[in-house]
Amino acid sequence: VAPYVGYMRQDAVFRPGEALSQAVVGKLLGRSAERIVTVNAHLHRVSNLWAVFRRPGTNIHAAGLFSSRVRALQDPLLIGPDEESAPWVEALASAAHVQGVVATKQRKEDDRVTVDLPEGLEIKDRDVVFFDDVLSTGNTAVALARAVTRRRPRSMRLYVAHAVCADAAEERVRAAGIEEIVSSNSIEHPTNGVDLAVPIAEALGSLRVQSV
Repeated sequence: VAPYVGYMRQDAVFRPGEALSQAVVGKLLGRSAERIVTVNAHLHRVSNLWAVFRRPGTNIHAAGLFSSRVRALQDPLLIGPDEESAPWVEALASAAHVQGVVATKQRKEDDRVTVDLPEGLEIKDRDVVFFDDVLSTGNTAVALARAVTRRRPRSMRLYVAHAVCADAAEERVRAAGIEEIVSSNSIEHPTNGVDLAVPIAEALGSLRVQSV
């Protein structure tokens, strides 16, 4: 059980000399386990966990666990930063019965990100929630906040499955006007507000049933 497998994000060689960490660590863990249980694995360039680990796996989706928080907001709007976030935004929007959209992101450098919002999107006086799998550097969330702020939202929040929070990311995000950050406890962090114990226990219970 590995709620956050960080090496999944290195799913391509972006610069000469880099390791394809997803494949390397996937092979290592696959040799050591009969089954893999994780949360919101980064599967942008592969279709499922089997393609990485060559073992059966359960990829728990944390999105629905945030639904009660979203429903408590005023005319909430979910925004995902890019097409990779579309499945998670759709799952949370469906569970909370609210509108969800996906922006278009361009990463020019590690610390340079731009986003474009869908045309005709009504944002004024709405509680906006950005939803993503990982808060790492915070650059994507800051870019989203800048784009949304111009349209005068009522509030802005960031919900993420994994709070990596490297290099003062939390401080940057809050400085951009995002008033609340909520993460699952896949990584221990002060922003933890969603508990993964039940879905992980359910996944492990299903493994026992399957092994009978």
